Amino acid sequence: MTKQKTILVPVEDIEKLPKLEVKRLWDCNWYDGPLSGACEVNGSLCYFTYANEYMGVPCTKFWECEDRMDAELDGEIPEMPEEWWEEEFCPKDQTDCYVEAPFRYYLVYSLDEETSLEFQRQHAVFQKYVGGRFDYTGSEVVEQDLCPEKYYEQKATWDDLALTNEDRVIGYFTL
Repeated sequence: MTKQKTILVPVEDIEKLPKLEVKRLWDCNWYDGPLSGACEVNGSLCYFTYANEYMGVPCTKFWECEDRMDAELDGEIPEMPEEWWEEEFCPKDQTDCYVEAPFRYYLVYSLDEETSLEFQRQHAVFQKYVGGRFDYTGSEVVEQDLCPEKYYEQKATWDDLALTNEDRVIGYFTL
């Protein structure tokens, strides 16, 4: 995983773009969820980056119990009145209580053939030296020599790929 500078895009600008159905292939950067990676759109390899997030709408009824915060600090959770578990407020099977759950917005970029091939080559090197834990393709890593230092030494010599050209934004998706 490499360090990535995150630039937030206003949600109103993101939602002007087409919402895409994507198949996530692998993640390149991660911090409390994916920050960037590869996805497939209509059979084409694309690059995605974190753009912004929606924080969700917490259930207000869940926090109305005055003793709840103190009880949580003491390791005790007070019993919630049954009517607070109404479906429109909080499904019982959720530990986080949201009327609308939080999610992240990701911009999707098309790749030209040359960039796509280099992106795939770099990912193969990552799999070889770091492993396949950020890979969702289900493909088996053929050659492994798990030594992350080798990957990062080699990556330091690569030119950064021009993956995030504004002209190549084709839409967005959410997770």
